[in-house]
Amino acid sequence: MSMKLAIHISLDYRDACIKEVLTLLGSYGIKYKISGLFNKIILLDISGCKGRSEEGVLKYIFKRSSCVKRALKIYITSDSYNLKELYSSDLKEYISGFKHVAIHVHLYNPRIIRREEIDSVIDDIYKLYVKGLHLNVDLEKPDVTIGVYNVEDIILVGIELYDELRKGFEYRRAKYRPVFSPFSLHPKLAKLMINLSGVREGGILIDPFCGVASIPMESSLLSIETICVEYFFKWCIGGLKNVEWIDETLNYIDVVNADSLKDILRIHEYGNDIYVVTDPPYGRITSTGYRDIASIYRNFIEKYVSHAKRSVFMSPEEIDDYIYKYNLRVNFKSVIPVHRNLKRILYVVERG
Repeated sequence: MSMKLAIHISLDYRDACIKEVLTLLGSYGIKYKISGLFNKIILLDISGCKGRSEEGVLKYIFKRSSCVKRALKIYITSDSYNLKELYSSDLKEYISGFKHVAIHVHLYNPRIIRREEIDSVIDDIYKLYVKGLHLNVDLEKPDVTIGVYNVEDIILVGIELYDELRKGFEYRRAKYRPVFSPFSLHPKLAKLMINLSGVREGGILIDPFCGVASIPMESSLLSIETICVEYFFKWCIGGLKNVEWIDETLNYIDVVNADSLKDILRIHEYGNDIYVVTDPPYGRITSTGYRDIASIYRNFIEKYVSHAKRSVFMSPEEIDDYIYKYNLRVNFKSVIPVHRNLKRILYVVERG
């Protein structure tokens, strides 16, 4: 069954966020085609949930995403607010199965901006879909939400599958954790990197430079088994405390205090479903353990990236030559602001 979607994404790392959404859709067996791309909105034609509940799978993906703020299942696409063009018998039939409804209007570079115009649209939608069905309007806990998205010159009407502007990242930032480290990744970036890998529940994620566990914290929340390696013992303890802070069971994390660039993990023996997500040391804030950065990345690519199904990591500079040496493919890369004036290159690499 096909479906049209409008997805509102964060603009923090826009290109990487678009890639994250597409990667997650592909990882869960959903075929997609981009039908439109605006500043904050991705329009998609999707199909292929393989017998599963389409909406259920999509809602899980949107919740797992680091950057999806809203998502609309589109029933109507129009270039005007003409009532006849905004009516869909399929949409009305769908809504009739619920008791409590809300109507949300969201403006993305719209033609309408005045409050009275928005109220008029809400009144029209109410008359078209709600009034005749004798549904109760409940803005706090609706069973279903009718969404109206004004995206430039396009008006989209449908059912909101997801609406969550805040995802709790603020409360997991480094300054609130039990063990603080100045080189900790922002939780949103850590989760973005995990999702870019495409790892699913049941897969194994390896973080060879885990520090105080910014990445394993987010993977634990996603119920993804993570093997962490950290050279400094105090950061091993700190990482465990941080993960325990959000997951008391510690069911999804194993920490190894060792030099990850020595042969402590033979990841080729773990099978094909291995993913590497990490932020290697780069010498400006994080210690390189007296190694030069070039040798760190060469060894890292040889021992980990070349064996993983897909790897996501940061680099202070472009290292495509190292990557191609091992017949690997750069799936995606983007410049990412990390700390104030510091920018790094985010790589997604997979076996060719």
